[in-house]
Amino acid sequence: MKQFLRLVRGWLLLFLGLTVLFTGLMVAAYAIPNRWIAQNAAFSRKVLAKENGNAPSRRGYYQTRFYAGAGMKYRLRDDHVILMDSFTDDLMLEMATAEEGTSLLRRAMVPIYARYWHGYQVALRPLLAVVHLPMIRWLLGMLQLALLAAALSLVNKRLGTGNAVIYAITLAAVGFLYVPFSLQYSSMFITMQLAVIAALHFCQKPWFARRMPYGFFIVGAFTVFLDLLTTPLLTLGVPLVFLLLVRLRTEKDAPAPSLWQNFLFMIKGGVAWAAGYVGLWLAKWGIASLVLHRNQFRDGLDRIFLRVSNDRAKDAAPALGRFDALGENARVFMHTRLLIALAVVLAAVLLLCLLRREARRRALQALPVFSLALLPYAWYLAVLNHSYVHYWFTYRNQLIALLALLCALFYCVSAAIPKLKRRSSHG
Repeated sequence: MKQFLRLVRGWLLLFLGLTVLFTGLMVAAYAIPNRWIAQNAAFSRKVLAKENGNAPSRRGYYQTRFYAGAGMKYRLRDDHVILMDSFTDDLMLEMATAEEGTSLLRRAMVPIYARYWHGYQVALRPLLAVVHLPMIRWLLGMLQLALLAAALSLVNKRLGTGNAVIYAITLAAVGFLYVPFSLQYSSMFITMQLAVIAALHFCQKPWFARRMPYGFFIVGAFTVFLDLLTTPLLTLGVPLVFLLLVRLRTEKDAPAPSLWQNFLFMIKGGVAWAAGYVGLWLAKWGIASLVLHRNQFRDGLDRIFLRVSNDRAKDAAPALGRFDALGENARVFMHTRLLIALAVVLAAVLLLCLLRREARRRALQALPVFSLALLPYAWYLAVLNHSYVHYWFTYRNQLIALLALLCALFYCVSAAIPKLKRRSSHG
């Protein structure tokens, strides 16, 4: 009983500590006077308006034209794969200067959009005190590239060059190079890379397996703190793929975990991440309800019911089919050539598994990794309305599917190549 109470106390303290931390960070961000950031915020909004012809395009979201820097103008392909959500970026800039003259705690709750934490303001508001949007995009690009280099270095160190190359390819497949040009898109990719770096850096520490759920709880909490419901699954699925691959490697002095142990590891990480994600979201609703004197739970639940419903859009008909969101997201991501290439690779690996005993054994071991490929599609089925309406950026959740599938297939293929087999088994 004492051990159970100690465990509950630990989780409760972590939850309360993160709630206090997030609230404190938001208060500190909004303590910056609006007059310090007003000029850069206004200029940044003008940049967004000019990029998009001073008029929103279909669905109220801006077109795919944007500025990479002062005086540098680029026109992107006019398709949904690289559509910039400048509408939301403009809203983020608007909320950075909203509610002037009210109490500091009230401003920190961002009343006009109170169901989210808006943790991105912790970085955005200080940056706007110094620079404007083109320079922020440049800084985001440098940060994303630095984090990518660190992540690839650790993947190469822990799992070999093959998996590092696969990671780079999957990032390219979801338009990673365009992400820094969007304030909204950047948050989840930065959080994902930091989670990957932390996971691979600490994964071989003796205490890691025991404390891993706490880590995923923290990652889930920071995900909901920073995100506006874009691609939150990336911060769960990508680190889990790499951690499971690390666990598949056999060490000379210790046996590899069993299939059941790896599934249990994956489930623990997923549950802990979900607890952090949902728990800190509920905490925001509770604080906002107290500070703003309105029932934020009702507003939040109304939005959840909408996002999981089969409504196509407001006042639109007919209703969505169960697989419509899945189909739209898959169509954008899995174009014909990629599907053909994956089918060929999969057929070759299946043939190899039938011919070689070691490959069959590895295919069975890799089942937890293969199963992670289903994660984004389960999300599309569950969050039906949101995934359909915003498929042109929610498709990036499929990074998890492609990464899990290719890494698991590479693990199986390496059984047939002696050099790769030694590398994947012993590092």
